[in-house]
Amino acid sequence: MRADWIHAHYLSSHGTLAWAATRFMGVPGRMVGSAWGSDILVTPQRSLLMHWLTRRVLRACALATSDSRVMAERMRELGAGEVMTFPFGLETLPPLPAPEHKQPHLFFANRALESIYAPQQVLRRLPASRPIGPMRVGGGQRRLAAAGAEAAGGRGRTAGPRALRRPLDAITQARTTPLPAGT
Repeated sequence: MRADWIHAHYLSSHGTLAWAATRFMGVPGRMVGSAWGSDILVTPQRSLLMHWLTRRVLRACALATSDSRVMAERMRELGAGEVMTFPFGLETLPPLPAPEHKQPHLFFANRALESIYAPQQVLRRLPASRPIGPMRVGGGQRRLAAAGAEAAGGRGRTAGPRALRRPLDAITQARTTPLPAGT
């Protein structure tokens, strides 16, 4: 098979492999590179080599894609030509639920308790006077309840290990923050 296009998702790994294959092994095809966050916002800052490599991969792409304008701008700064942005999420937010439907001091994280998302930094920046109630974690994770307790610095309760082993599904999230009737 001789592909016309090679679409590499996650630029610092698959993008590097696609660039090396086209550059050094003569693999045919034009490259499209899709970035997902840390490959553009974190990896290039880790070392001069990773910065150089990210720039090379982006310059080799005939087209790059991103899921946010911030990331697309960073990709252009690093040498990308055309960048298309496909935002994830909602164009407009739904109406907020009535205050009586909210759990007081609920802390919800839609990402895993992984170091790349720095949950400790987020919680440390909250004022010490602000209580942290139950912690709901939306992303699947490898770290268990100890990570949540560490992140909260003893200032709140976290879901137990069983709850942290599975992501919150849409029904659980809806129960956590119900929308007013009719929305």
